Amino acid sequence: MNRFLLLFIFLFLLPLQTWSGVFVTKPEGMDEPPAQIAASPTRIELKIGKRPANASVKLFNLGHKPVTVSTSVQHWDLDNNNKIRVIAPTPQSLDQWMIINPVQFTIPGGKSQTVRLSIRPPVEPDQGEHRGIIFFNQVVPDDEPRSGIQLTFRLGIVVYGLAGKIVRTGELGAISFHSQQGTGSIQIGVHSTGNAGVRLDGQYSIWRRSEFPGSDKVPVYRLDDKKEIRKTVLQVGRLTLLPVLPGTRRTLSTPVRLPSEAGDYILFVQGKLGDTAFKRQFSFSVDRQ
Repeated sequence: MNRFLLLFIFLFLLPLQTWSGVFVTKPEGMDEPPAQIAASPTRIELKIGKRPANASVKLFNLGHKPVTVSTSVQHWDLDNNNKIRVIAPTPQSLDQWMIINPVQFTIPGGKSQTVRLSIRPPVEPDQGEHRGIIFFNQVVPDDEPRSGIQLTFRLGIVVYGLAGKIVRTGELGAISFHSQQGTGSIQIGVHSTGNAGVRLDGQYSIWRRSEFPGSDKVPVYRLDDKKEIRKTVLQVGRLTLLPVLPGTRRTLSTPVRLPSEAGDYILFVQGKLGDTAFKRQFSFSVDRQ
């Protein structure tokens, strides 16, 4: 009997790789997109109101064989592990107002398909953030030969509808750092207090303890300037960009790759949550094996 492995790919965070000029996104803690399919954009935000709000998504078939895709829309939130969870719709959820065209199509190898969406609320949207997700599901034709394990994909594009005055505010909780066997994790508590999701805007850096310049002298690095980073610091990375949805509390986790060389180090964290700036430093050691 054939078995199908369903790959859940929710695209709404950081650039990962470029194929033929197309940026593909890999969210933290999730698998990479299937090599034969890419999407742009990977997250959609639209102002919504009484009038229709329109956007489009382009899917790219980077393989050689045609791929048939069907679409569906759902409501969602984040579970306690900060993973997308499909939930029942509400009268104010965005999936109730989205029209997708086309709903099923075939993309020839090396070609692309534009999918249009229109958000048409039949009632005045409540002020704040409304959420939906468009799923693109691979359809395997009944007459296609099947043998062994067949890989299919389910790719999700998150859509935010923003109505009225948007307030992105939050309260910062505890910030901690944990390390074990070559890996570490920065944990930051966040309570989202506005009517739309909030995200951390920050970065971490790792220094040899003897070379740490002090918390007031650590710059905010351009993460794309690898040459400048290598001159002054061992490692720099971005804090997670996962959203904290309105009215929820979450602990956001950022994984950290620790140095392999034995010694004493400083991990420095800096950033903002809304208008609240924060800085923390943590000492850790890497023992000789």
